[in-house]
Amino acid sequence: MFMIAPRSSTWVRLLSRLPKSESWLRLRVDQMASITDADLAERAYRQISIGNGITKQTAPARFADLDEVVCRLVGASSRLRVHDVGVSSGITSLELHTRLAAIRELHFFVSDRFARFRVTRSAYGVLIRDANDEVLCGYAGPIYCDPATPRKYVISQLAYRQLLRAPVIEETTLLLFDPGLMALIDSGEVSFIDFDVLATAATAQKFDFVRCMNLLNLSYFTEPQIRQGIVNLASTLAPGAWLQIGRTHTDGSNHATFYVNDDGILRVVDRMGDGSEIEHLVSVPDPAVQAHHLR
Repeated sequence: MFMIAPRSSTWVRLLSRLPKSESWLRLRVDQMASITDADLAERAYRQISIGNGITKQTAPARFADLDEVVCRLVGASSRLRVHDVGVSSGITSLELHTRLAAIRELHFFVSDRFARFRVTRSAYGVLIRDANDEVLCGYAGPIYCDPATPRKYVISQLAYRQLLRAPVIEETTLLLFDPGLMALIDSGEVSFIDFDVLATAATAQKFDFVRCMNLLNLSYFTEPQIRQGIVNLASTLAPGAWLQIGRTHTDGSNHATFYVNDDGILRVVDRMGDGSEIEHLVSVPDPAVQAHHLR
């Protein structure tokens, strides 16, 4: 038995109707740009695991209520530099860009540590590696394989071992976002930037609004890591800029806190729901973070 990943989205659509297809059918990551079916795209992003149990799945209109708050906060700004951090598939970035671009001059930037993949081709097929240089998956013709392929898919396991040993013929880089967002990136209306919330201490560009949703979660990182992430986000804010940090709960409700950069100190200006679960780490920073803010 083996898992399959046809190149044709038509075949994927037909095969997806078969029983238990979620267990043996995959969409090719290197063919994502050609997927126009919203249900297929959602399925594909749900299958891409990037560690800590996180996938790249993001539902449309997920942040609609939060975007209302954003539009109200930035309403008086005639020119806005926005950075959306850890955007996953980028669907919600596309939605925020559409709303803000309709009311003001906009410079929109997106980042996601796991948006760029390394694609290596050999005589036996293709391997795709993530930002940590770990193998995400591979394709030997229509046969799909990955490091966690179950034992019952013997042929897929054999294909994976063969792909790992095969000499590389060609190597390319793949940037993976929702096709709508990719179109804006290709046209220059949106810019993709390299930013790691835990490692990027500063950026050349300073932003007027930064959004960081479902990233600095207590279930993902330790408190020291989150504190460092807060410092890194704060270092990218222009004077008077806004910062949004929050999380979507399992029931679909959004809980976020909005801050303004008040002379180097992050001051709460609004909340949605219960606010951010890490608000205590922002409002009462440790001495190192406080010193950073005051510099």
